[in-house]
Amino acid sequence: MELQALEKHIKRLASLDGTRTPIVSCYLDLGSDDSDWRTFVSNREAEILGSLKPTSARSGIRGVFNSIKRWLNSELLPDSRGAAIIARGREGDVFVPMQFQVPLPNEIAIDSVPHLYHLLRMKDSHNRYVVLYSDSHGARIYEVSLGALSDQMTLESPDLPRCAGREWTMLHYKRRRAQRERLFLKQKIDLLDKLIDENPQTHLMLAGDSTCIDQITRALPRRIVAKLVDQVVLARSHSAEKIVMETLKAYVKAEEIESLNTVDRLFDAFYRGDHAVLGVATSLRAASRGQADTLVLRHGVDLGTARICSNCSWVATGESRPNVCSECGGEALLDRDARQELVRVAQSTQCEIETVAGSERLADAGGAGCLLRYADAPSERVCLPEVP
Repeated sequence: MELQALEKHIKRLASLDGTRTPIVSCYLDLGSDDSDWRTFVSNREAEILGSLKPTSARSGIRGVFNSIKRWLNSELLPDSRGAAIIARGREGDVFVPMQFQVPLPNEIAIDSVPHLYHLLRMKDSHNRYVVLYSDSHGARIYEVSLGALSDQMTLESPDLPRCAGREWTMLHYKRRRAQRERLFLKQKIDLLDKLIDENPQTHLMLAGDSTCIDQITRALPRRIVAKLVDQVVLARSHSAEKIVMETLKAYVKAEEIESLNTVDRLFDAFYRGDHAVLGVATSLRAASRGQADTLVLRHGVDLGTARICSNCSWVATGESRPNVCSECGGEALLDRDARQELVRVAQSTQCEIETVAGSERLADAGGAGCLLRYADAPSERVCLPEVP
């Protein structure tokens, strides 16, 4: 699947309003043994159906699972390692199947809104990048999207004329060869410039012979250097699959480092009292008001359940389950998975989402925080506390 298609699916799914008809969000790791994920689907289906009453509700969800299993049995591609299916029952207006060449965790949830975190996590850690592979024989450019090779092209180094060894002096030969190399280098950089200009969000990876990498790095203009993520030295020529695999590992690692840098910026801004909040409740409140610029989520930490007032968007989190909104007195309170609700609201307000693995201080601060687009007015700066 291409990145643009995934972004369209996420945007559409995030805009769905909660209804009485539940939505099934199914994520599968297809890289494991075939029987493992099939057994997981069957067991999870039995668990969910056994928990539903009345019979009419079970009938609708059973139909959703039948649609999911039919698609899994007939549409999976041989090289797919992960699948996601978001489907709604009787209304029949939602069935979004997706498959990827990177694995997803086995998870099936039923809720009034789709669970989108795993899709956002994949988009964040496996974004689109271009690889320029160069060695003494030539150059190749690969486009990688969501962990899969989406396009490639080969650049041939121009040969010297046949008369080079007979009619040229050594000095003439060296000058012509240096000129040829400069022209070939310019050709590679011009093509990179064009690809990045067509999609400004594209990142760049350099791979291949260390001498060629150094030569290209020195010649890159600043606007392209700003897109350079990392360099991967490969001692000899490799297949496209090997190059994608090695650069993907380096890209994911670089993205993890960048995510930790975002956590540093979040805490620096928070301690300065400058456009930042920490905690699930305050982050969800900022995102729902369109105030959040970047939502930062700690991967692998349970954020619990958020109780949200449908009248004024007041939020309570933690173990206490208030029955009345403490802000407007309303009783229309909804329980939502805090992580999924943060993702859904942030996506609907065009807020960037950064997922972070390995940040203990973000986990200790509640697992969520936001860099803000603007500060609260003085009269609004008292944030609602997390409910203990």
